[in-house]
Amino acid sequence: MSVAERNVRVVQAIHAAFNREDAATLGSLVHPDFEWDYSRSRGPAAGVYRGREMVLDAMAMMAESWETIRWDAEWFRARGDHEVLVRNCLTSRGAASGVEVEARAFQLWFLRDGAATAMRLYQELGDVPAYPAL
Repeated sequence: MSVAERNVRVVQAIHAAFNREDAATLGSLVHPDFEWDYSRSRGPAAGVYRGREMVLDAMAMMAESWETIRWDAEWFRARGDHEVLVRNCLTSRGAASGVEVEARAFQLWFLRDGAATAMRLYQELGDVPAYPAL
């Protein structure tokens, strides 16, 4: 299996762990200095989160704000040996309001040595930097 294929599997595992609210698995798949760049988000979680613990706290906050929340990937595409681009659909229902939300966006994941080092969210494919982004 190529490095690119392994990286796609890591990102798929991160998505699955997020959907299960499995912090232990998430923590094992991201680098201690992981950066989660949600600054382009249109939702309440917009911001940049640095460090494994802060990212896990932010994800837990998202899970608490929503009765249900899921990342449903439409596709995963390796970009060389260090990047994976995901077309993602976030679906959720507000915990207090019951309002259902569906939002499509692109996640650009960066990986080294089998762990995610960063993820950046983009609303439109045209906003995703051309390869390589770092």
